[in-house]
This record gives sequence, structure tokens and C-alpha cells, in this order.
Amino acid sequence: MNAQRRRTRRVRRSPEQREELLRRFHAGDSPQADFCREHDVHPATLSQWLRKCPAPAFHEVVLPPRPQAALEVALDSGAVLRVADPVWQVPLLRALRETAPC
Repeated sequence: MNAQRRRTRRVRRSPEQREELLRRFHAGDSPQADFCREHDVHPATLSQWLRKCPAPAFHEVVLPPRPQAALEVALDSGAVLRVADPVWQVPLLRALRETAPC
């Protein structure tokens, strides 16, 4: 019955709360002890969470260059229409089919 001993109540956190705390920890640059004090998390608990869910790893992805013109339409008159944006390719092809002679 030591008067100096303080009983702490166990705090239960949902998986979403744990994920948010881990996201904040990984995004910041505070030492674990400071982070635990600021967020009322026991250091052993944070260590356990970190072992189970380590920091996400990022890998560089290099994409090939986009072609200058993904669709090119050459008209009898010699005019050339180049469409690089794929959003416009399908509507253009539909319009050409609708107006094309039989």
C-alpha cells in the first residue's frame, strides 16, 4: 500500500485510433518518449504497435514517357489531327464514325 504508486487505467484504442497514432508518429520527428507523453501512450504499447506495423516503405516508380500523340488522324486534304489526351480519343473516334461515309 504504497501511497507513491499510482494506478493507471488501461486505455483501449480502436484499430483506427492506433493507425492514426502510428501515422502521426511516422510523420513526425519526435522521439518515442516525447510522442508517448504527448499522446498519453505507454512506451511499451507504442513499441509493440511499431513491431506489428512498421513504417510504410516507399519505392520509386519510374513511368515510361507518354507518347506525344497517342491518336493521329490524317485527312485527304493533308491535314493531320493529333490527340494526346486519351480523354478526347474515344469521343473523337465516335464522331468520326458517325460522320464517315458508308
